[in-house]
Amino acid sequence: MNLFPDLTPPEGVAQHPVFKRYYVSMDGESIYRTPGDYDLKYPGRWGEINEWGTIKLNYGLQGNNKDKKYHYFCVNVSHHNPITQERIKYTTRSVHLMVADCWMRPPTLGEEICHGSKGHRCNHVDNLRWGTHTSNMSETRGRLKTIARRRRVKGTGVGNLAPLINEV
Repeated sequence: MNLFPDLTPPEGVAQHPVFKRYYVSMDGESIYRTPGDYDLKYPGRWGEINEWGTIKLNYGLQGNNKDKKYHYFCVNVSHHNPITQERIKYTTRSVHLMVADCWMRPPTLGEEICHGSKGHRCNHVDNLRWGTHTSNMSETRGRLKTIARRRRVKGTGVGNLAPLINEV
């Protein structure tokens, strides 16, 4: 079975530039992949093949384990060798990055994807933008927090065992 067929997706859906088996909608509501041998072996197990020959993926959640309200949508991506079509590995990729890869400019050094006023679970391209980590965190928490880092002073702290060693 050809994992990389030439498909013409509907308007508002684009082929992912890196993961060629995957097609991403502009609104982030749907990600599709081309069927593999396992879809023919177990029909309907991972979804039905639609009218243009792909299967709509189900989303999972990932993110902050301490506070589930900060979770965001993700999909499992299978990596295949385009020549031999053998599966190499699986990875998890966030939906907002899949949308950004297809519908936005590439990020410059130090940029990360930021969600707009519609919230972190709205993956529409109009709700996404590239920004700094600080701006992303300020939007996530609703206010800008000053990042204070504790600095270790040389020769102090838990790791300084010289006074104990000299006592012996």
